[in-house]
Amino acid sequence: MKKRVYPPNKEWGIFMFEQEVSLITEKKHRPLIKPIVQWAGILGATAALGIGGFVVWKQVSSQTGVENQTGIHTPLPQAQKVVETITALGRLEPHGEVIQVSAPTFLEGARVEKLLVEDTDWVKSGQVIAVLDRRERLQAALKQAQRQVEVAQARLAKVKAGAKKGDLGAQKATIARLQAELRIAQTEHQRYKYLQETGAISASLLDSKRQIVETIQGQLNQAKSTLTSIAEVRPTDIQEAEAEIASAVASEQKAKADLETAFVTAPQNGQVLKIHTRAGEMVGVKAIADIGQTRQMDVIAEVYENDLAKVKIGQKATITSLNKAFVGKLQGTVYRIIPQIGKRDVLNDDPAAAVDARVAEVKISLLPKDSQRIMSLINLKVEVAINP
Repeated sequence: MKKRVYPPNKEWGIFMFEQEVSLITEKKHRPLIKPIVQWAGILGATAALGIGGFVVWKQVSSQTGVENQTGIHTPLPQAQKVVETITALGRLEPHGEVIQVSAPTFLEGARVEKLLVEDTDWVKSGQVIAVLDRRERLQAALKQAQRQVEVAQARLAKVKAGAKKGDLGAQKATIARLQAELRIAQTEHQRYKYLQETGAISASLLDSKRQIVETIQGQLNQAKSTLTSIAEVRPTDIQEAEAEIASAVASEQKAKADLETAFVTAPQNGQVLKIHTRAGEMVGVKAIADIGQTRQMDVIAEVYENDLAKVKIGQKATITSLNKAFVGKLQGTVYRIIPQIGKRDVLNDDPAAAVDARVAEVKISLLPKDSQRIMSLINLKVEVAINP
């Protein structure tokens, strides 16, 4: 076998072909399997080198950037930071929640006499929405208490004014009469005393005249004391009369408070959402009506406890309807995070969802224009996406 010589002045392919022809001639029709395998190995190595070079070029280009057709080096864009959106189920509620207006519990057994509102009516704070059947009885009790106040006030005025002029005059006349009788009796006693000293009358007759003088004198003293008591206004009498007035006023105030319980009033401005007790029905545990501030609606989102640390007041939120009850999306802002973890109230339709998941309520205030769109969809289940 001859040693192969690689002439530098011939093409590589032609040289290889001539060498193979020479080998075939020398070996006298030796099989061509080995040359074919050699050609396949050479072509495979060449392809592998080409692919490896291309991969290296791509890696270098990805790290350093590529040049465009004008020769300007353009850096590749950097990877964007992934922002996680907090999603949760929620429900729609009027701002301040739904208020259940009821009669006082101690009035259990009373009935609604008149119902002054209907569903969807707008009411103001303090407006009467229902009247109970105990109103007339309580009104009568109030009038009686008011009369008692008037009587006590009149008595105080009488005490301060003292006795009537007629009473004073009559008492003074009585005193004058007794004084005249006393003088006559004293004169009679002096005359009988002289006669007894001369022996004209007995001592017993003189004693009878002295008793008459003493009796009239006692009556006179009593009449003078009565006149003094009538004309005098004692502080204790005034205090007693004032105490009676205070007691009567307290009774009047209690009667007023009792009468107010016969009128059921709205605790805030809002809309009547639903009537539960109508005229003729008995009041009890069940509310008379539900009232809510539907002009400003909120979303109560139930956020999982492991996502709660990501929620902050002031974050924006997007709300969508799961059942297409409203079209499009609602926009709102987180304004309160309830600091209490509990079980969820809004259940997921997914049967694989955790029913006993621990959540916290996050309150979201909707834009006024969005509130008008969904003010009639209270308690609707929605999906909330809070943007960090």
